[in-house]
Amino acid sequence: MKDRKKTKIEKQTNKTTRRFALAARQKIVGYYQTGYFTAQVLCKKYGISVDLLLKWLRESETIKEKENEMSRSQIEKKKYKDKDEEIAALKKELKEKDKELKYAKLKHKALDILIDIAEERFGIQIKKKSGKWR
Repeated sequence: MKDRKKTKIEKQTNKTTRRFALAARQKIVGYYQTGYFTAQVLCKKYGISVDLLLKWLRESETIKEKENEMSRSQIEKKKYKDKDEEIAALKKELKEKDKELKYAKLKHKALDILIDIAEERFGIQIKKKSGKWR
């Protein structure tokens, strides 16, 4: 009987607890969140329990929630001193969006021309015809 008790104690003392740095935890949680790896595969690879992985997932979610709250509060705090500054900022933002729109339109036009050339050169239909019967 004493031998069994010693082996249990020895087994308990032989267990090593590994500490993972925050970056390593986030890396493992990121692998799980991408969906490429299951919890079991990650736990086996890194020698952790599924419960510990789930705990890290909960912690990472609370960290993200806190970051979102902070960004929201910063947006709310961003008040303009007067309407002239607000109008100037909005005009600047409008110009940037207008440039992005022009670029997107040019890109769309270039891709249409590229498709037309490919259809003509290879004699195949790339564009789908609109309407009920395609």
